[in-house]
Amino acid sequence: SWSFFQPSLLASLNAQKAQVQRQRLAFDVTARSAVLSIQQAYFQLQASKSLIDSFERIYKINLEQVNYVQERQKAGLINIGAVEQARAQLYAQMNQLISFYENYLQNAASLAMAMNEPTDQIILPSDNLEAIGSWTKTLQDTVNQALSLREEIKGYLQSEAALNWNASAAMRQYLPTLMLQGFYYGLYSKGKADSSVNYDTSYTYKALGLGVTWNIFDGGVAAAQSQAYKAESRNARYQADYEKYQVREQIKTTYAAYNTSILSLQNAKANLDAANKTIEVNRARFTVGLADITSIVQSMQLLGQASEAYSNSLLQYNNSVAELYRYSAEWPKGVAIPLAEKINQLKQD
Repeated sequence: SWSFFQPSLLASLNAQKAQVQRQRLAFDVTARSAVLSIQQAYFQLQASKSLIDSFERIYKINLEQVNYVQERQKAGLINIGAVEQARAQLYAQMNQLISFYENYLQNAASLAMAMNEPTDQIILPSDNLEAIGSWTKTLQDTVNQALSLREEIKGYLQSEAALNWNASAAMRQYLPTLMLQGFYYGLYSKGKADSSVNYDTSYTYKALGLGVTWNIFDGGVAAAQSQAYKAESRNARYQADYEKYQVREQIKTTYAAYNTSILSLQNAKANLDAANKTIEVNRARFTVGLADITSIVQSMQLLGQASEAYSNSLLQYNNSVAELYRYSAEWPKGVAIPLAEKINQLKQD
């Protein structure tokens, strides 16, 4: 038999296609979130390395200053209080440096986990912490791009389409199914009768007809199933609309954070430059007796604070740029090609 007329078949196929497309969109969502997590973990590791480099430099300056103060104290040019004050500053910033090493190891483990690498493996950043670029699109262009490309929104819309097709399929299942039916029967025999007469007989029977199946009393059940699918479809539409609202707010918040981070980065860089100049001037003044050890200690503290502020500002800036790429559904540079290669590999496997 051949069922050549099945009213619900096309709708069921379209529903399955929509579900497959939704699964592909879910993969893209997971991939984008994974890329952002790896980026942020890497930026955090870079920031930890930047702080270690900065405070190692400050430690060396402090150590030189302590040795110089000790020599002057031995020569009777300053009192022991200045030496102890310089040592206290050295030990305080040494404690900070130790904590930065601890954070570095923790951040390396976090990055290894994000990359699905063994957590006992220490990952070193291949480059220093720097601004990764800029976001050139306007706020409105960014919002429009996100609303048209975000897979989360498309996923809900595909769910809506699949449920609508399921609703149609449920109603069409009530309609009769037409089928072409065929039947063939044959009998053949050959032999000898009474050991002298040969015989050869055959018998065939053929039939061809049109069949109909129709569950005539299932109309109410089909209608109820269809209504249930339609209700789920409306819910998927509501979820898509709510997701659009969330995307708008997400883009606005991230865009504002990006612009704020630009100002913060500029201010932190100016503060760091000023702190470096201050320590140079105060060390020179201390050498000729125009400044005391308190000025040196305060300058060291300001340099440490400025270094932390600059590193944090760079981290916030890079995170905001990475988030704009993620939330606007745009792949960062250098990600699209490796991702396509990975997808092809998964398909082959």
